[in-house]
Amino acid sequence: MITTVAGNTPVDVGYAVARDLITQLDIPVAVYRGASRALLEDPQPWREKLDHGVDQFGLRQLWSNVPAPALCQQVEPHAPEAIGELICRNPGEITLVATGPLTNVAIALQLYPQIVHAVKISSLWVACSMFLAT
Repeated sequence: MITTVAGNTPVDVGYAVARDLITQLDIPVAVYRGASRALLEDPQPWREKLDHGVDQFGLRQLWSNVPAPALCQQVEPHAPEAIGELICRNPGEITLVATGPLTNVAIALQLYPQIVHAVKISSLWVACSMFLAT
């Protein structure tokens, strides 16, 4: 299972890219759209900084010949529910690997607190943040 979450890219774009990649690779993996924003933080200030950085450093040209992904409809359930249901149906068998913002994991833990003891291994939890140095 692959879940997407808002972070360096909006959740809808990340979801579309993940689905497109899985389709192109012909891999039978479910993809679920997750949280569109952080639980507590207003995304606007860092979203503006990320977008400004793309323009400031001329990174937009790297993607100029790449077609934008076609946005697609979500297949239920939502990512946190899919995470919780999968772990609960398979106690002790699922390894949870999170490589971006942990919003989907946090919501899954709120909805399914029993997954704390049901997950086999939870590793590589990388919560992404931006810090400004002065």
